[in-house]
Amino acid sequence: MKGSELYSLVNVLAGTDSHHGFSTGNSLPLIAYPWGHTHWTIQTNESRWFFHPDHHKFQGFRATHQPSPWMGDYGQLIFMPFTGEPPRLDPEGRSSAYGSGLQPDKAVVFLQRYGILCHLFARRTGAKLAWGPDIKFPATEQLPILAGTRNRFLVEGFADFETGEAQLRVRVTKSCGGTSDSFSTFYVFKFSASFSVEQVNEDRLFLDFGLINSEPLGTGVEIGVSFISYDQAEQNIINDSQSRSASSAWENIFNRFDLKGQETHLKTFAHCLYRACLFPRETHEFDADGKPHHYSFYTGKTELGEATTDNGFWDTYRTVYPWYNLFFPSRSSKAIQGWIKAYEEGGWFPQWATPGYRACMVGTHIDAVIADAVVKGVEGFDTEKALEGMLKHAYQKGDEEGAYGRLGIEDYLARGYVSEETVEGSVARSLDYAYDDWCIAQVQNALGQDSSELEQRAQNYKHLFDSEVGFMRAKHANGDWAHFREFEWGGPYVEGGPWQASWAVQHDPEGLAELFGGEQPFLEKLKKMFETPPNFEVGHYGFEIHEMTEMAQANFGQYAHSNQPVHHVIYFFMQSADPEMRRYGRHLLKRVMNEMYTPEGFCGDEDNGEMACWFLFSSLGFFPFCPGKPEYIVGSMLFDEASITMEDGSFLNLKPNHDLDYPPTPISHETLLHGGDFEFPG
Repeated sequence: MKGSELYSLVNVLAGTDSHHGFSTGNSLPLIAYPWGHTHWTIQTNESRWFFHPDHHKFQGFRATHQPSPWMGDYGQLIFMPFTGEPPRLDPEGRSSAYGSGLQPDKAVVFLQRYGILCHLFARRTGAKLAWGPDIKFPATEQLPILAGTRNRFLVEGFADFETGEAQLRVRVTKSCGGTSDSFSTFYVFKFSASFSVEQVNEDRLFLDFGLINSEPLGTGVEIGVSFISYDQAEQNIINDSQSRSASSAWENIFNRFDLKGQETHLKTFAHCLYRACLFPRETHEFDADGKPHHYSFYTGKTELGEATTDNGFWDTYRTVYPWYNLFFPSRSSKAIQGWIKAYEEGGWFPQWATPGYRACMVGTHIDAVIADAVVKGVEGFDTEKALEGMLKHAYQKGDEEGAYGRLGIEDYLARGYVSEETVEGSVARSLDYAYDDWCIAQVQNALGQDSSELEQRAQNYKHLFDSEVGFMRAKHANGDWAHFREFEWGGPYVEGGPWQASWAVQHDPEGLAELFGGEQPFLEKLKKMFETPPNFEVGHYGFEIHEMTEMAQANFGQYAHSNQPVHHVIYFFMQSADPEMRRYGRHLLKRVMNEMYTPEGFCGDEDNGEMACWFLFSSLGFFPFCPGKPEYIVGSMLFDEASITMEDGSFLNLKPNHDLDYPPTPISHETLLHGGDFEFPG
């Protein structure tokens, strides 16, 4: 199954059955151009979880830039067509029972209360919305249309607006952080019919298009969006109309994957591939001469060149960028050059970009993103400039709040670890800093520079292993061990405890195993992870965070696949010299792929494609165990057959062999990059 068939299986609702206390993805049904400037969705609720499939009333279409409910939205605007006399303008008062058909590129929504059928089509920067009785659709999409009533349009959430002949201009300044005072999002609505502004109420207004009567007078609107200006938003309408449609862009991606297997697995792969191609978003816009420029979230000015935002590197370095580096290297190159622009404009690489600097999570894992691209031969970005920014992470103090740089860097440089007294998450930070140092060293090697100091610092993880308890453990500044409880979350760990956080040494699995006494006792310890009941203590958090609940509900021991720190752990087994351990690992992989990924969603937060790309890789039979190494660990293939068109036009043909016990030798990136025929264990 490939192309339009595979694309038709995408369920954009997958992962949306989530709330603050429990996540099946924490996803939105995003109607979008792949990696598009602005996403579109439908709102059913007023909160950061502003859509839920169990809500039965539609509050409006929403232009959104939200990469995660934990980070919030920015530049958002809500709009809604309705008929008849004005309803109450608040979300509950205007809401309507609705039916919908949602695809990655478009939304079809019928508003039962008003008798309106709407089609919203995503574009790269904007959208096209159409409604009214003159719209012609295939018979399968026919829904009744009420005519003879007033045709109106509500806009909510603006800072100010202007109107002209059949045109509405709306400026939005909303954000949840990461922006300067000059930040605005400019919307231009170009209607096919003239209107009058009936009412302005705080941040709401509605437009009246007069009587529809019995003649087929529908209303449509072209929507331009810009972070630069109204004029640029108008230019974006022209640019969008001349570029490839979102439908074509999505099918171009899906046409590259030809899979055979169980329908359940095909559906899961389809919605994971869709999720993999949403973030990071492009924020640059093209002027009338086709040259890219962008509003900089770092300088507050319009700057030349391409730009990127909306990514949490603590999540995405693990699978998303390795996925791009193999199957979409040109996309990886564009994204990294965008991050380099952020560094040039702001002075540091972001920690969690949305849209600018945000203090969230630990490590400086853009180091891993860049290292993985460099060692895998991705070109088109300034490697020396990238290394300049990476070395600031390794040696200089960054933001006091953690929006960039490494909290506790002085401690780490002095002691080789971050002490318990210095900052929360001391163990997680120390392990991440050691790995990130290793990643920086790989870029130094690629540029022919001396990497010995950072290679040595990459061994700092050993300072925190306590053989008495058998886990990574926090230390005080004087070198004494700190408080320890086996099942306690938080404190020196981040979104987990010792069982989830002690394995973050992807760059040196042999050295990690030696701390446990060798490969066999190390893997026996890992086996206990899957056999120990999912007990936990709320510890530092003081309450049960959703990741704890999800681990308990999964009932897969202490292996919390609902969160990223354990996502490489099963692949330790696949590197064992013991065939029994490799078979055990394949058994675990099949359980995760079959139990924790479904056509309906995920087992935890789907963070900017990371959870999705874990499944994409693993289902094909291999995995990027250590970003920064140009190799993959072979696991267990889920499909009966897979043929993938690589970016250079070659074909990567994969088949499972259920009798094959693949050796622990990694398979190189170069081997897969240019296609060929391969068999992996089934």
